[in-house]
Amino acid sequence: MKGASWGTSLVWCVVACAFAGAFGTPALCVSVQPGWPQTTGGAVGSSPALGDLDGDGKLEVVVGSYDGKVYAWHPDGAPVAGWPRTTGSYVNSSPALGDLDGDGHLEVVVGCDDGKVYAWHHDGAPVAGWPQTTGSYVESSPALGDLDGDGKLEVVVGSSDVLGYGKVYAWHHDGTPVAGWPQTTGIHIVTSSPALGDLDGDGKVEVVVGSNDGYVYAWHHDGAPVAGWPQAAGGWVNSSPALGDLDGDGKLEVVVGSCYGSLPSNNGYVYAWHHDGATVAGWPRTTGGAVDSSPALGDLDGDGKLEVVVGCANDKVYAWHHDGSPVPGWPQTTGGWVDSSPALGDLDGDGTLEVVVGSDKVYAWTCGVPTSDLLPWPMFRHDALHTGLYGQTAVEPGAISGQVRVRGTTTNIQGATVEAYRGGVLNGSGTTAANGIYGIANLAPGTYVVSARKQGYVTQTKAGIAVNAGATSYCNFGLDPSGRITGQVKDKGTGLNIAGATVTVSAGGVVKATRTTAANGIYLVDTNLATGTYVVAASKSGYITQTKGSISVTQGATTYVNFNLDLVCLKGQVKQAGTPTNLAGATVSVYQGDVLKATATTNASGIYEIGALAAGSYTVVAWKAGYVRQTKLNITVTSGVVTYVNFNLSVSGKLKGQVKDKVSGANLVGATVFGRMGGVIRATTTTTAPYGVYEINADLPPETYVVQASQTGYVPQAKKNIVVIAGATTYVNFNLQPQ
Repeated sequence: MKGASWGTSLVWCVVACAFAGAFGTPALCVSVQPGWPQTTGGAVGSSPALGDLDGDGKLEVVVGSYDGKVYAWHPDGAPVAGWPRTTGSYVNSSPALGDLDGDGHLEVVVGCDDGKVYAWHHDGAPVAGWPQTTGSYVESSPALGDLDGDGKLEVVVGSSDVLGYGKVYAWHHDGTPVAGWPQTTGIHIVTSSPALGDLDGDGKVEVVVGSNDGYVYAWHHDGAPVAGWPQAAGGWVNSSPALGDLDGDGKLEVVVGSCYGSLPSNNGYVYAWHHDGATVAGWPRTTGGAVDSSPALGDLDGDGKLEVVVGCANDKVYAWHHDGSPVPGWPQTTGGWVDSSPALGDLDGDGTLEVVVGSDKVYAWTCGVPTSDLLPWPMFRHDALHTGLYGQTAVEPGAISGQVRVRGTTTNIQGATVEAYRGGVLNGSGTTAANGIYGIANLAPGTYVVSARKQGYVTQTKAGIAVNAGATSYCNFGLDPSGRITGQVKDKGTGLNIAGATVTVSAGGVVKATRTTAANGIYLVDTNLATGTYVVAASKSGYITQTKGSISVTQGATTYVNFNLDLVCLKGQVKQAGTPTNLAGATVSVYQGDVLKATATTNASGIYEIGALAAGSYTVVAWKAGYVRQTKLNITVTSGVVTYVNFNLSVSGKLKGQVKDKVSGANLVGATVFGRMGGVIRATTTTTAPYGVYEINADLPPETYVVQASQTGYVPQAKKNIVVIAGATTYVNFNLQPQ
């Protein structure tokens, strides 16, 4: 599972001391950490991850909150620049930190109850290709590891889907799905967090995770089941697996807890299996309550063999030897449920091992033996970064080198910039010397897109450049001289020149160049324009963007394109009601009578602009998926004056369900489903293949509805008194009688 907020890493215990007023003072905690506690906008069910986000050699604290945000603080409690970041719902998942893009900085990856997995750079900027969407809410915490051996991290996480099956997803660092994934478990969600490790000794990573269907699964990196798996547990598996060599045979065992046993007393169990799914001798062990806690593995007694430590809902912390026999002095009793996961390490720096765990307080016990290196899985998600990865191995970087010349000649181009990208993310760059030669070092092994550019030339890009560990790959370029586009931008009403306007040149939907007009309104684009046809657009704040298509450009020649911009006459911002959240991608439509006059889409700041409206009275409507449509009547527009119309959209409720043939039980695809409130149809949709599932996620204010399903050849079915709640999903299924 996600783990609890306390005891998931030893370093975090220092931060936990700052919250002693709420949880009591743990043993060995000396004083409150300056700058703490820090407040979020909601409860914290996520476990903090610790990592050096800003490269200053100190650890930052990253955690999710029920207010739908992910926070990052410096050690002194000051917020990290660019944080917090906002998601679409509660964040129960615990963040994982890892260098997704190979740039030497940590990224933050976390799941969310909005059904998405997010990834941000260390500065809070979204990682290209993220977030990614699952089938339902994500309480599982991501694991980070190199599944496919390309030197880049993959992201693995558990979730659910609309039909209630467990799913385990795997994506590459750029958000593209890993071949063979997602994989499906039985009915119920996967809240357990995946563990990654080489179970079968073939040098490749396997994925191990529990499911609430009562099984523990193991798959190879390509999604194929590992022989001997899945294995049945005694009940729901919220606990996250720990990996380690319990029996000293050089191969990994899997250790995990289960929520409910099969006995009337609802005892929990802790299981241990060999890599091939065979039960380890002496296991499972029974406890006196549910085991949501995730095990930690380490040498508690100094005998060179592993012990298993785990919390239980019966207020106890258990410890067993590798053979399942109890460790003397354990279990230890706390004052409340122990859903938290233990952490093992030298807490007070005296050279001896401690066990730390959260319950009604944060507890710490000393083991009285020297701390050893035998701590293969010492805490929740394996390490303070929460990677969930056993035994990560460093990969030696490679390099790219080559020469840049004018195409068809031996003329070297000095001062050209050459850049190497993976997944749309810049990984390194170099500049050509007088001989046209460049070099880019410290590149992780993998496949790159490499581009060369210089003013006055057309940028050239080459894909599929393979970089191998410890080796240099070669990539040469021949650049064509660029065509040129120039012109002037003026105010349409006054004829005055517009300084500071942005002119963008595109081809095939790809921006080729951007320039800004000077004081005389003139711009010049003389780079990256090959012979061809372009779209040229001019824009400036307060004006409506003007776009001109089919602009012909010839290599070495100049094409003239002038603009006359209209002033904005209608402008505003769209926000989520009751919050400061700006809604990007909302649609704003302007009507006069029943005639649509103009439409605009809000930008990242929730702002829209509309021009070219004649003076008069209008109706303005704003809407977006997931929200309730808002309409404003009798909006007066005056020539030469900006009219401001803002919107605050309420979060919509959702209707989901399935439509079947009542007689045959077949799924009905293309059936019409609508929600009606007070005799007015609010929203309509149709069921989709292959399961006959529908979803209405917009324009449903909290209220009681009549929901109806119909299909040609069937008797319509209506269900009354269906209660819809803002931000929540109401499930309504139908079984239609054939006519």
